[in-house]
Amino acid sequence: MTEVDTDSIEDFDDVIYEERDEIDPYRKFSVFFKNIDNANHDYRYLTFIDTRAQDAAPFAVNKINQALLRYATGNDDIKLTMIANPFPLTPSWEQVENAIDGFAISLIYTIGMSFIPASIATFIVKERELNVKHQQIVSGVSISAYWFSNLFVDLIKYLFPGILCVLMALAFDAGGLIDDGKFGVLWAVFMLYGPSIISFVYLTSFLFKDYGAA
Repeated sequence: MTEVDTDSIEDFDDVIYEERDEIDPYRKFSVFFKNIDNANHDYRYLTFIDTRAQDAAPFAVNKINQALLRYATGNDDIKLTMIANPFPLTPSWEQVENAIDGFAISLIYTIGMSFIPASIATFIVKERELNVKHQQIVSGVSISAYWFSNLFVDLIKYLFPGILCVLMALAFDAGGLIDDGKFGVLWAVFMLYGPSIISFVYLTSFLFKDYGAA
């Protein structure tokens, strides 16, 4: 503890500023006593807090009041306990937070799911470019069998990341995606996304002639 002998808060502020490089970096507050009346037990003070510490203000008041109480009573065993409990969020602000969290999670899902159509298109275009599809058709595989077999395999491969994404939203308690009956909608979105994106990729694969660019 560093004592400053001054009755001017401006001088006290100047001293604190000038000694900023010598002050213990773990000290979160300084106190300036405006009045000390031992006869009437009247103590008035101001605190300078380090705003980088979230609980510096209540911590400072607790420690100063505890020191004053011990000084006034002469009992060094007195201890004041501070309980900091923030106000609960309002329903409207909870909705805002859920919307922001939901948007961020959806963005991550979008980035991950964008790799699925790319991997499907590459395989389809490569088979056509290397005449693998033609060899299968010549060997007796029907057009419908070729496309339905690819669709079946691609759907099976999609189910793993699709189901995992839904379960991850539940595991991380993403309120914007699972609260208020949205969990069922999330399941429906991911289960319908697979067949729709696979079918879309099959249709657009004919626009590419080089599987490296698909």
